[in-house]
Amino acid sequence: AQAPARVLLEGNPKSNSTLLSMPSSTGLVLVTVAWLFTTVAASSCPSEDSALSLLQLKASEITSTSRSELGPMMIVAKGCTGSSAVSRMSWWLFEAMGVPLYPTMNGEIVREKKPERNPWYDGKGANTLAKAMRVGIEEASLIQKRILFNAKPGDLENPELVKVLLNAGTRSVIVHRNNTLDTIACVVKDCFDNSKIGMSVTESGNRSTMCFSRRKTNSTIKASLYAEDILKNIHAENRWPEQQTDALNKMGFQNHAVVFEEDLLAHEYSHSELDRSAAAWTKLAATLGVTADTEMIKQALINNVFTYPLPKLHSETIFNHEEIKARLNSTDMAW
Repeated sequence: AQAPARVLLEGNPKSNSTLLSMPSSTGLVLVTVAWLFTTVAASSCPSEDSALSLLQLKASEITSTSRSELGPMMIVAKGCTGSSAVSRMSWWLFEAMGVPLYPTMNGEIVREKKPERNPWYDGKGANTLAKAMRVGIEEASLIQKRILFNAKPGDLENPELVKVLLNAGTRSVIVHRNNTLDTIACVVKDCFDNSKIGMSVTESGNRSTMCFSRRKTNSTIKASLYAEDILKNIHAENRWPEQQTDALNKMGFQNHAVVFEEDLLAHEYSHSELDRSAAAWTKLAATLGVTADTEMIKQALINNVFTYPLPKLHSETIFNHEEIKARLNSTDMAW
């Protein structure tokens, strides 16, 4: 199978990219048709409480062991950490490995402010994300499929949703970016920080209001970072994986690991990084309950080598990079 192609939109290559499945054989075309057929068959999911109860009754026949094996897989990540690229690559890789995935077609299905992204949310019987996910989980279990989805930290502030996910045996993995400065620059350019750590600006230094929509243009947008707070902001970003691990533990999720986006996608830049990426994907898969052979993953990734340009220099993404460099050079974070 041919690996999905990465399409660069603009800005930082990882957080601003899209993955598209590109079939290279009739076999994959047939798989795609099968996905569409399953999607159509599953689209008639129940919307009334009575239908929900019927699904639960049927699902009660599934043993606790198989329920655990078929539990949802959750990738927990903040914005600008390559979560979209990683989730789409996860989908492709798991399909190649034979993992039975439910065709949700959109990994962002637990967004509290965008419930319409959840295919089981109907505003009626399934009129909350918790109810919608309950319907989806039971439906996926009935056809022996697993749900793969993304979650931002704020998505897990809903106790009813968390309860549904825990009861379903959801496994979670934390994906983060090792290059903290790249993350901060992206957050500022997308206006995710509400101008608290910097300002999104044009190439000439004027304030930009494009924010997230910049990714769909060819405009050059940079981050003007507040130099006086850069050390504090870097340290705060570096602490996030540990803080999120603690938060997941308190919620009741177990056995989650932290995997870095740079490790997962390193093979896209160089053949010499295949082992690094294969090891990272093996760790991610195992954390989500997928038994994987590192060598098999390596062979799956080999067709995706040299498919993406190297990350941009900080001088190309940070407007006041010389000021930031000077501030960091006086610390143990010198570059």
